[in-house]
Amino acid sequence: GNTTHPDGKANDIWLVGSVVFFQVCLVTNLTVLLETCYLNWVVALGFFLSLLAWVLFQGYISGLHGVVVTSEFYGSMQRLLGCPMIYLIVITSSAMALMADIHAKGIKCSFFPSVLHQVQAKVLADRYSRA
Repeated sequence: GNTTHPDGKANDIWLVGSVVFFQVCLVTNLTVLLETCYLNWVVALGFFLSLLAWVLFQGYISGLHGVVVTSEFYGSMQRLLGCPMIYLIVITSSAMALMADIHAKGIKCSFFPSVLHQVQAKVLADRYSRA
C-alpha cells in the first residue's frame, strides 16, 4: 500500500496534494536557478521567499498556530515533516524532473555553443591561465 508514515496510517489525497504542490514550487525554483546566467541576491531572495511562503501557508492551513482552518489539512504539516519517505520522494522526484533540463543544457553548451557560451569559456580560460 501507500503507508509511508511510521504510525501505519496511509496518506490521503490532501497530503499527497501538498507534496505535489511543494514539488512544483521546488522544481520551478530550481529550474530558474539552473537557467540564470547571473546569480545575485535577488534570485536567492526569490527562491527563499517562495519556499518560505509554502511553509507558512502549509503551516497555517494545517493548524500549527492552534486554530483549525480546514479539517482536511489538520495535522498535515506534522505528518509531512515526520515522514522520512516523503523526504526521499521529494529528493528523487526533483532530481528526475531536472535531469532532462540539465542534460539538454549540457549538450547544447558542449556541441552547439552560443556566443554567450563562447565568451564565458574564453573568460574562464583567461582567468585560469593567469592563476
